[in-house]
Amino acid sequence: MSTEWRGAFSAGLGGFDAPVTDALTLPIVEHFKAQNSCKELDTSQGRESVYALLREQLAPYTDTALLEHPLTEQAEILLGLWPYPRKS
Repeated sequence: MSTEWRGAFSAGLGGFDAPVTDALTLPIVEHFKAQNSCKELDTSQGRESVYALLREQLAPYTDTALLEHPLTEQAEILLGLWPYPRKS
């Protein structure tokens, strides 16, 4: 069983940058696939292209007014478009 570094949204999995094994995450993914609630994206493209695909997939479930807002600086940092600010 290999361990990969993945961002985990759940505090129960240790937060972002916690080591999460496939054995922990695969059952969750399979659960949502079985409910036809899982979308797969080609993440081999650039970050902005992947974000555009994700945004397109989530658009039917997102308030239209929110889709029109530009990304915040924090969102651009999380997408990797800008470097993380250095701590003083």
